[in-house]
Amino acid sequence: MLRTLRATSFLLALFLSVTVLNASAAFDEALVRDFAPLSGYVIQPAGNEFIIDLDARQQIAVGDIFSVVTPGEKIIHPVTKEVLGTQDTVKGILQVTRIKAGYSYCRPLGAVSGIRNGDVIRRFQNIDVDFWDYTGQGEPLFKELQTTLPHLPWQGYAASQKSRPATPALPAGKSPALYFVLTSQGLEVRSPDFEIIHAYPTPGTQQARISTVTANAPAAEKSESAMISRVFDSGTETYWTSPPMKGTPVGVETGDFDGDGKQEVAVAFGDRVEIYRLAGGNYQQLATIPLGVAMRAYHLDGFDLKGNGRPQLFVSAVTDAGNLSGVMIESQDGRYRIARKGIPWHMRSLMLPGEGPILLAQEMGVQGREFSGPVFRVRLAGTELAKGGAAEVPAKANLYDFTPFRFKDRKLFACLGADGYLNIVAPDGQVVGSSVDKMGGSESYLEMTEDVQSGGESRISYLPSRIVVNENGEIVVPVNTGFSLLSRVRMFSKSEMKAMTWDGSTLRDAWHSIQEKSYLADFRLADANNGGSKALVTVVAFPDYNPLAARRAALHIYKLP
Repeated sequence: MLRTLRATSFLLALFLSVTVLNASAAFDEALVRDFAPLSGYVIQPAGNEFIIDLDARQQIAVGDIFSVVTPGEKIIHPVTKEVLGTQDTVKGILQVTRIKAGYSYCRPLGAVSGIRNGDVIRRFQNIDVDFWDYTGQGEPLFKELQTTLPHLPWQGYAASQKSRPATPALPAGKSPALYFVLTSQGLEVRSPDFEIIHAYPTPGTQQARISTVTANAPAAEKSESAMISRVFDSGTETYWTSPPMKGTPVGVETGDFDGDGKQEVAVAFGDRVEIYRLAGGNYQQLATIPLGVAMRAYHLDGFDLKGNGRPQLFVSAVTDAGNLSGVMIESQDGRYRIARKGIPWHMRSLMLPGEGPILLAQEMGVQGREFSGPVFRVRLAGTELAKGGAAEVPAKANLYDFTPFRFKDRKLFACLGADGYLNIVAPDGQVVGSSVDKMGGSESYLEMTEDVQSGGESRISYLPSRIVVNENGEIVVPVNTGFSLLSRVRMFSKSEMKAMTWDGSTLRDAWHSIQEKSYLADFRLADANNGGSKALVTVVAFPDYNPLAARRAALHIYKLP
């Protein structure tokens, strides 16, 4: 028996070691591929951009940075006579925006001077590289990066930490640089204007079980009973999971949709909406409503527009031709039906402080603009949906960008920025606070076709994740991490829920769920199980990297702390 246990322990240790080594090797391989030295030439200017002679065959990617140089005097080793490089004069910095067959488009970053046809370009060279460590444990990774990518002009670890801001942000007045930003979510690489160009899950990342955090309380006083923790017995009072569903969900909603006094749960997929009820331990599917051919849903919300106590379901959807064509679903005569089709708006309901739930909408623009015009209220004009008054939103925000709340009678908005950080925003658009770590992450998207001189080119626009501010003023938001390819393809594989509190100057943790191996598509805080108290309701999709296999999904319901 002892020999068997030792053998088992050895095999387990060997398996874990191989797993870590494989993860580390894959990490290094991705870095070498993405930052390999590469040279080319400027072909010609194209409006405000420049065309270069490199394409996907050289494994360049959208976001790559090239310096435009005039090669100077050669640097020659005095003994071996080997040419080690050249003393280049930098004319400017370019970033790849579009990749074509045989050439690519680049935009200038900052000032450029005298760029001419035939000028030499070098990828990720002649630009400072900073490593910002927000974990306090990243120096070994920094040394690994230096070894793996020795051609990059790294700044010293200590110097980079001394100059980094308290939260990841573009420093004012700093000369162009490349930023490697390490947080608990992984490693991000950001361009000189602080756009994310690459993101990697770091090998050996630890998954921690996280409990409710009491402000100003020592760690020893954390209460285990207050944790949102997954209990693997699906019949317990703290956790419940549904039978599997097929497909990747885009939204979940709860409410008494049929007016029988019980709560139902609606789950939207790209091609359909499914409605369920959970009560007394009994789980029942009530209906499946197909959305029709050549349509794809991307958002779901419920709202009682008719004022009859039975919320209608508003599904934002787009046709294969790229036109908005939402639907409204309601219960009529004991059956769920599509009551309205072809709604030409993005739609969303939210809770407005001091007023309650409202239904908002926004139009789609032209020439590749996914949002256009003001965010407006939706009202009934007879039996038709009509535009109401404009809603107050943060400056430059679109329909899905914001969630309003009040802090000491001050009107504020919780917003997920384009860089993935949770921001606290004033009505004038000023960011007054930001999270330390990246949050959100959604696979719901719009595919836009830009009207450019080179011809229409598709662009993927991902929608922000839902943000909810609960009765305690906690800002609840999902956190998804996983795979991303050139900012076009996302496949999240790990998720958790976080609740943050705003104290007037800083966002602080309130509680976390444990990490799940799933993509958290949407959530609600509602009495979905008809038990008389609110719970955390999530709809998740499980990772499946086989493109020929249907993805599986499930509903999870957790007891709140």
